[in-house]
Amino acid sequence: MHSKFIDKFTENEKKVYNTILNNNYATTNDIASITGLTNRTLANIIKKLKEQNLIKRIGPDKDGHLEVK
Repeated sequence: MHSKFIDKFTENEKKVYNTILNNNYATTNDIASITGLTNRTLANIIKKLKEQNLIKRIGPDKDGHLEVK
């Protein structure tokens, strides 16, 4: 479904997307720890994935998590 976008991802974007896909309740801190990306880089990638309607945030900013749509 999302393959047309995924093919154009950078390596870091693929890491983030796959981490969210494989870790149902991954928080941004979890994703940063797993991928080794800085919070700034991660925030930019998450923003891009949300704009492309590929992921969504579940719950509040502090205690929520990200999921693939």
